[in-house]
Amino acid sequence: MILLFYCILLLSVCAFASSPNSSSCGASNEQNGECIDGVLLPAWLPHPPSNGDRAARAIVYFVALVYMFLGMSIIADRFMASIEVITSQERRVTYRRPNGEVTVTSVRLWNETVSNLTLMALGSSAPEILLSIIEVVGRGFESGDLGPSTIVGSAAFNMFVIIGLCVMVVPEGESRRIRHPRVFAVTAFWSVFAYVWLFLILSLSSPGEVEVWEALLTFLFFPLCVLQAWIADRRLLFYKYAGRGRNGRAKYRAGKSRGVLVGAEDSGVREEAGELTLAGGERATDDEEEEEERRDMARAFKDMRQRYPGKDMEQLMELVNYHALVQQQKSRAFYRIQATRMMIGAGNVLKKHAADQARRALTDGGTRDGDVGGHGEEEDQWTEVEFEHTHYQCFENCGTVSVWVVCRRADGDGAIQVDYRTEDGSANAGSDYELAEGTIVFQPGEVRKELRLGIIDDDVFEQDEHFYVQLSNPRRARGVREGQGRVRLGNGRRATVTIFDDDHAGIFSFESDKMRVSESIGTMKAKVVRGSGARGKVAIPYKTSEGTAKAGEDYLEVAGKVEFQNDETTRFIEIQIIDDEEYEKNKNFFIELGEPEVQKGGDSGEKWVVPNQVGGDIAGSPSLGEHRKMEIIIEESYEFKSTVDKLIKKANLALVVGSSSWREQFVSAVTVSADTFASKVAAVQDPYADASIGNVTGSNAVNVFLGLGVAWSIASIYWAGKGQRFLVDPGSLAFSVTLFTGLSIICLITLFYRRRPALGGELGGPRVPKILTALFFLGLWLLYIVLASLETYCHIRGF
Repeated sequence: MILLFYCILLLSVCAFASSPNSSSCGASNEQNGECIDGVLLPAWLPHPPSNGDRAARAIVYFVALVYMFLGMSIIADRFMASIEVITSQERRVTYRRPNGEVTVTSVRLWNETVSNLTLMALGSSAPEILLSIIEVVGRGFESGDLGPSTIVGSAAFNMFVIIGLCVMVVPEGESRRIRHPRVFAVTAFWSVFAYVWLFLILSLSSPGEVEVWEALLTFLFFPLCVLQAWIADRRLLFYKYAGRGRNGRAKYRAGKSRGVLVGAEDSGVREEAGELTLAGGERATDDEEEEEERRDMARAFKDMRQRYPGKDMEQLMELVNYHALVQQQKSRAFYRIQATRMMIGAGNVLKKHAADQARRALTDGGTRDGDVGGHGEEEDQWTEVEFEHTHYQCFENCGTVSVWVVCRRADGDGAIQVDYRTEDGSANAGSDYELAEGTIVFQPGEVRKELRLGIIDDDVFEQDEHFYVQLSNPRRARGVREGQGRVRLGNGRRATVTIFDDDHAGIFSFESDKMRVSESIGTMKAKVVRGSGARGKVAIPYKTSEGTAKAGEDYLEVAGKVEFQNDETTRFIEIQIIDDEEYEKNKNFFIELGEPEVQKGGDSGEKWVVPNQVGGDIAGSPSLGEHRKMEIIIEESYEFKSTVDKLIKKANLALVVGSSSWREQFVSAVTVSADTFASKVAAVQDPYADASIGNVTGSNAVNVFLGLGVAWSIASIYWAGKGQRFLVDPGSLAFSVTLFTGLSIICLITLFYRRRPALGGELGGPRVPKILTALFFLGLWLLYIVLASLETYCHIRGF
C-alpha cells in the first residue's frame, strides 16, 4: 500500500509537470525548450524535429549511450585493476613472539581504509568528478546545469536505493555486519555534512556565489575526511576508547623505514626495541600445522563431496578452491571489477581462477610441498628420492591407489634403490588397507615410479581415515662404481593417504533450490536425488506449502512419501499445475522434504546399520542434503503482452524527462549504475558489509569534496584572477539538502538499529525484517523524488 501511494503521487507529479501552469514555473530552468550546443558536440538541427526525426535521433542517442557506457566500463575495469595491484602490494616484515622467536611474514603496505577513500573512491567516483570538471571547463568556467543537483541526486540514490538493494540480496538465512563501525560512523558523518556544507556556502555564506576560500576548503575537506577515518581505523586519540569488535582479526601494516609491524587490530602486538612482540599462543610445530592443514582440506573436500555427489574430482577441487577464495576478504576495487565483468558477460573472476587452479593441480601436479632451497653448497652433487606429492586421497571402493615416487638425479647413470613401508594412522592395516613394504628400484634413466597400494572396501560406515607411506634407506644399487654422487631422501619422504568412506544410506536433496515451470505444463516433476551412498530402502516424506501461489487455485496440494529402493538414486515427485488462463503475475510455492525414514526389509536393508554412534545418530544413516526445500515458480504465459504493457506505462513518464529535475535524476542513475551492481555483488559474496554499504557513505562525501571541490576551485581561481565572481545558482538546493539530510539520518539510524542480535546485522537477516527494511529505504528514495519534484514545479513551497 505504501508503494502504491508513492506511485500514485509520483504519477500525479508527472501530470502536474506536463500541465501549462507547472511548465511556466520551470521555464527558467529549461531556457524555454531551446536546444543549445553541448561541450563536445553541437546541437542537432533543425529544431524542433519532426516525429520521424525524433524517433531516429532517439535510436542514435540510445545506441551511442550504450556504446559509450560499455567503453567506459572497460576503461574503468582496467583502471580499477591497476588500483587493486597498487593497493595489494606487500613487503616482508619481522615480528617477535612471546617466546622470543622472530618470525617473518608478508603484510600490505596500504591501509585498507585509506585506499578505499582515496584511490578506490577516486576510481569509482570518476564519472561524477570528470562530469563536473568537463562541464565547468567546457562552458567557459561557468557553472553548468548538472553541478550540485546531480551530486545530491546521486547521493540520494546511493544512500537509499543501493543500501536497500544490498539489504535485500543477501542470501536467505544469512546476515552481514559492518566490520569497522568506527570508520563507518566517520564516513557517515562526512557524507551528511558534505551536503549541509553545500547549503551553507551557496545559500548563507555567499548566496549564489562560490568564493575561492570556499572552493578550496571544500576540496581540503577530502584529506581531512581520510585522516579522521584513518585515525578511527587505527584507534588513535579518543577512538582508542571505542569498543573492539568481537570478531576482529589481526591486521598489520608495514612501516616506511623498516620492515616491522607497526599496527594491529585485536592482535595484541607491541613494539620492543625495533621489533614487535605478538601476544597469544606459541607457533605450532611443523607437524601440527601439516596435520591441521590436512584435516582442513579433508573436511572441505568431504563437505563438497556430500553436497555435490555427482561431480568428478576436478569439479570438486574447483569448488573447494572457489570456497577458499570466497572466504578471503576483498577490496572495493575487486567488487567493482567483478561487477563490470559480469555486466558485460565476462563471467565470474573467482570461479575462473578456481577452475584454472583445479586444472593445473590435476594436470601439472602443482609444486612440491615443503620445497625449500638448498642443503648446502654442493646441492648439485646429491641425488634426491621423495614422493611426488605428500598428500593423496581416494574413495574406499577404489581398489587401489597410486602413489608416485620421483628420483631427482644429479647424474643420469646408475640404478637407485629406496625402501618403503606403510604405517597406520587412523586407518589400520588389514581392515582398511593392505600392508605393503618393499624396495623400489630406479633403473638408469628412470625418474618416476608408481607404487600401487591396496584399499579394502567394506559395507560398514566409517569416518574418513588416513595412513602413511614412509621412504627410507636410499642407496646406490650394488655394482655401481664409486664417485657417481651421493643419494639422500628429499623433504617429501612421507606421504599421507586419506580414505574417504562410501558406505552410507545416502544424502537426499533436490537438484537445485529453484525450478521454473510454465502455467500450461499440466503435471510437473520435481527430481529428488540420492548421493554419497545408496544403501538400503529409505522413504522421504514431502509436502507442498503455499507462497504467492495458492493451493487449489494455482496447483494441487500434495503430501506423501517417495521411496528409494536399495541402490536407487533418483525419484520424482509429481504435482499438478492449474492453468486458469488469467492475466496475472508469476507466482511461487514450495516443496519441502522431511527427515528420511529407514524401511525394513529389501535386498540389503540392514547393510548400513552399524553400532557406531556419531552425535547421537547411527553412523551412515540417511540424511538431507543442501537443497531440502525447492521453490517452484509458475511463470506467466503472457510474457510479451506484459512486457508491452510495462513499456507503455514507462513511456508515459517520457513527457517529463526533459525537465531539469528529471534529467538530473537520470544522469545520477547512469553514473551510479556500476556502483549499484558492484555493491550488490559485494553484499552477496563478502562476509562483511563494509565493501557494500560501508563505502556508499564514503563515496557520497568524495563526490562533493572532489566532484565539486576540484571544479569549483578551478573556476573560482580563474574568475578571481580576472577580478570577477564565480556564480552558482543554488536553485532549490536548500530544500533538496534539507530533505536529503533528514532522510539520510533516518536511514543511518535504521542501519545501526539493525545491528541488534535479533536481526544479525545491517544487511540480510530474517526474511520479514529484511523485506520491510528494503521497502522502507526504497520508500525514502521515492519520497525524496516526489517532494523534490513537487517543490521544483511549485506545487509546494520551498525555502
